[in-house]
Amino acid sequence: MIVVGDPNTKTLQAFRLKALPFGSVKSVHSFLRVSHSIWAVLTTIFMVITTNYFYDLISLATMAESQSVNFTVKAVFRMLGWKFAEDGPKAPPFSPTVTALGVSVDVSDLHQGLVLIDNTEKRALELLDTILSVIQSGRMTKKEALRLRGRMQFASGQIFGRVAKRCLSAVTQHAYDTGDGRLSDVLLTSLERLCGLLQMKVPRTLTKKSTMTWFIFTDASHESGGDFSVAGVGAVLVNSLGEKVNFFSERLDEDLLKKINVSKRKTIIFECEFFAVFCAMWLWKEMLAGCNIVIHTDNDGVRDAFISCHTTSDNAPPILNACLQLEFEQSWNAWITRAPTESNIADEPSRFDVSFLLQCGCARTFFDPCSIWQLMSNEKWGGTTT
Repeated sequence: MIVVGDPNTKTLQAFRLKALPFGSVKSVHSFLRVSHSIWAVLTTIFMVITTNYFYDLISLATMAESQSVNFTVKAVFRMLGWKFAEDGPKAPPFSPTVTALGVSVDVSDLHQGLVLIDNTEKRALELLDTILSVIQSGRMTKKEALRLRGRMQFASGQIFGRVAKRCLSAVTQHAYDTGDGRLSDVLLTSLERLCGLLQMKVPRTLTKKSTMTWFIFTDASHESGGDFSVAGVGAVLVNSLGEKVNFFSERLDEDLLKKINVSKRKTIIFECEFFAVFCAMWLWKEMLAGCNIVIHTDNDGVRDAFISCHTTSDNAPPILNACLQLEFEQSWNAWITRAPTESNIADEPSRFDVSFLLQCGCARTFFDPCSIWQLMSNEKWGGTTT
C-alpha cells in the first residue's frame, strides 16, 4: 500500500500496488533474482552465450547464427510468460555494437581479439554538459556534488586507469567540505581533466594480452646522516611463471632528493618508495602495455595512496599523478599490495646489492633517476611542485 496526500480533497488516499515499486530495495533484489534465473535458463538449457548485466541480458552470436539465437531468446521469454518489447528501440537487432545501461560494447574486431567498452555518447555528453556548467558557475552545493559524484563514478568505470577516480576524490572532498561551496583550484583542475578524458573518447580495451599478468616488486632506501643522505631505488620484474626477468638498482643523488623533498621533511622514505614505483612503470611500460599488473611494495602509505588515488603528502602528488596518467596511457589493469620487507626481492637492489639477481641471470636496466624526475615535470603528468 502507498498512501499519498490528495491536494484536491485535502485527504489521504491509499493505493494498492499491482507490482513492486521500481527502485525499492526488495523490488530490485527480486527483479535481479528473476533476471539471473532467465540467464541460467538461456545458458544451461539452450546453450545461448548471454551475459547478465543487472537486468540487461546481452547475447553473443556469429552472423550466421544470429537469427536462430534471436528466435530462441524470444521463444524462451514467451514460454516463461514474460511480456517484452519484440521490436522498436528496446529490441535492437544483432549488431557489432550494443548498448546496455549507458555502456557501449563493440565486438566488431572480436575475431582479432579486441573488444572496446565505452560510455554511450549520450551519457558522456550529458555528464560533460553538467561538469561544464559547474565549472562556469564556480560553485557547487553538497547535494549537487553528491549527485555529480554518482554520475562520475559510473562513467569512470568505462575509462581505463584511475585518473578519473583521482578526479572523483576531489568531488567527494568538496561535498563534505564545510566551505561556502566555491570550487577550489584542485577541484577545478580535476573537473577539467575529467572533461578532457570524456572528450578524448578513449574506450576500455580488452585484448588477448588482458589475460597476461606481470609482477613488479619495488623498494627504496633512505638513510639520513646530518647534511648528507644515502638513498636508492630498486625494482624486480617477474613474469607469470615466477621468473625474474629484469631489475634496476640506482642511487638518488642529493640534488634529486631536494627536488623530491619540497616540504623539507626529516625523512622521505615514503616519497622514495613511491618514486621507485613510477620508475618501474616507466622503464617497462612497453612490455607491460595492456596487461594485468600486480605491484608489490612494503610501504603501507604508498599502497594506500595508489588505491585511494589520494595523498596528504605535499611531496607525493606529482608522483601519484604521473603513475595514474601512465596507467591510463598503457591500458593497465593495475593492482597494488603490500609485501613484507623479508619477502620483498627488491629490498637488496634498493640498497645496491645486486649479486643474487645477477647470479639468477636476471637482466639489469640502467637509467638516470634525475632524467625520470625531469620527465615527470612535463605538463601532461600534472607537473611537479618544484
